[in-house]
Amino acid sequence: MANLRHVSAHMTDYHLIRVAKDSYRKLTPAHTARIHVDHRAWLNDRLSERFDGETTVITHHAPHAKALKDQRAIGPCYASDLEAMILKHQPERWIYGHTHHRVDFDIGRTRLVNASIGYPGQMDLIDTLDRFTFDLGE
Repeated sequence: MANLRHVSAHMTDYHLIRVAKDSYRKLTPAHTARIHVDHRAWLNDRLSERFDGETTVITHHAPHAKALKDQRAIGPCYASDLEAMILKHQPERWIYGHTHHRVDFDIGRTRLVNASIGYPGQMDLIDTLDRFTFDLGE
């Protein structure tokens, strides 16, 4: 797990974001950890519901460490380890962002695709969009 003090010092989110429910105090790693637990449970519940058809999951946060270019000390702030959930439910695809670089890989039968187009000034990535498109059907 990332060192919480290191994360607080090095992630802009923890300097700029305030939490209204806590009298507009600064966001902390503890806040985001609690939110993550709640959202993870919600998503697992939704994926457990019977559904006839393809399932596409769309999240902001990356669901697997393979989404990262490197495993920095704050890697868990950018990508969760949801491999067990992915393998359990096997959605057809999982689209995410947050890491600002294109990645396309599989976990089991699930295709994981980063939908980011990079940071400003990296618009040359637009040329690669064809590689990251797929038909969702009707």
